[in-house]
Amino acid sequence: MMNADKQFNEALKTCNNMDQVLDVVQKFYALDRPFGIATKIIVIAGVKKILDVVKAEPRTTIIK
Repeated sequence: MMNADKQFNEALKTCNNMDQVLDVVQKFYALDRPFGIATKIIVIAGVKKILDVVKAEPRTTIIK
């Protein structure tokens, strides 16, 4: 049986878009821990950079 890191890496290899990547990350990691102030700033900046790199298009209607 593959260990969790190998399974995570293999699952990421099957992703074709950012939506799929986020699904894989959510499957393998608990992401509900609160941010510290510095961590929040770094995460927000990183997400904005990722959106730029993947050339994400803004939605015309925000999903709730």
